[in-house]
Amino acid sequence: MIVKRKQGAGFHLLVVIPVQETYEISPTIRAACERRTTCHPETLEPELEAAMRDRNVLPRWTAKSLARYKQAIVQGTFILAKATCGAAAAANSLGHLRR
Repeated sequence: MIVKRKQGAGFHLLVVIPVQETYEISPTIRAACERRTTCHPETLEPELEAAMRDRNVLPRWTAKSLARYKQAIVQGTFILAKATCGAAAAANSLGHLRR
């Protein structure tokens, strides 16, 4: 997901909006958006797997599902920022993620 901050206008979600509007009618655009939104979570998987292994964590979930959950939270924070015309709600949500 690419996010741009427009001066005085809030946050712009360059990948989320196209997939939201076209996922049923354009498989090509949906697939491109999927590649863009899953590339970052994929980079987290090895680190999460190592952390799970180092701490002997045997969850019912996977590193992949946790990485995608994190991505969903981050994307949601940008929606909150846009809806509230400010970064405070997004920062608060990301704070919960850090904790």
